Amino acid sequence: MFSVTKVPPWFLNHPSNLYAYESMDIEFECAVSGKPVPTVDWIKNGEVVIPSDYFQIVGDSNLRILGLVKSDEGFYQCVAENDAGNAQTSAQLIIPEPAIPSSSVLPSAPRDVVPVLVSSRFVRLSWRPPAETKGNILAYTVYFSRESINRERAQNTTQSETLQLTVGNLKPEETYTFRVVAYNEWGPGESSQSIKVVTQPELQVPGPVENLRAVSTSPTSILLSWEPPAYANGPVQGYRLFCTETATGKEQNIEVDGLSYKLEGLKKFTEYTLRFLAYNRYGPGVSTEDLTVMTLSDGKLELQMPGWTM
Repeated sequence: MFSVTKVPPWFLNHPSNLYAYESMDIEFECAVSGKPVPTVDWIKNGEVVIPSDYFQIVGDSNLRILGLVKSDEGFYQCVAENDAGNAQTSAQLIIPEPAIPSSSVLPSAPRDVVPVLVSSRFVRLSWRPPAETKGNILAYTVYFSRESINRERAQNTTQSETLQLTVGNLKPEETYTFRVVAYNEWGPGESSQSIKVVTQPELQVPGPVENLRAVSTSPTSILLSWEPPAYANGPVQGYRLFCTETATGKEQNIEVDGLSYKLEGLKKFTEYTLRFLAYNRYGPGVSTEDLTVMTLSDGKLELQMPGWTM
């Protein structure tokens, strides 16, 4: 009988003391090994850190803090534990007050900050340079915060002449406040006026309808039937049928309720291309593949879809 060797936790990498300003994002690194694989907890000033949107455990053991506030300052312990024992290491986070030079050497506020693109998960902003740069602009910083959250985060432009920035990893249907600050060689200038932007709803549109079928009931009509999408992402509000006369490209767009529909007033001996989709409150969903139907004088139907014939 073989015994499994147990190894107490030991640190491959210890966290370093960090100095950072408010609104910045930081990450304490803490790599640990052992057998069995240790669990890792972080403790700040004697209290366990609870993971959240702004306190994140990344890479199994690192601690990332987003949008620093002064109260985040303190001592952080990385505590590792397994069946063979435990170990801990610590580091300090210091958030100093920034030195602010005289306003006579700092840029004025960036102008005309506007959202040029708003999605469910990102917002793209643009602005004009300050009226007074007081030297060369080195970069711009966009500060942003979510409504009712007392944390402001910062994101910098990568080039000094950039007058546009996309802020990502946002939440759908939330209100965010944005402002922009220009930096010259002396430091940060005056902040722009804040603007509020509401992100779009998540685009959770329906998948394709299931088991779409079509049969000719006369030389001038086709009866369609289908089943609801397997993944509707909420209540289906209706269906939309696209019917195209293949030879001419003439298309009609028909709103449909229920799970069947009879197309009438069609031409004899004519091929039609059909596709179908469901829609919900977020908009139209994924369309079915094209389905071709040839109406015949005797009422027979030729139906083709990729991979099979009926």
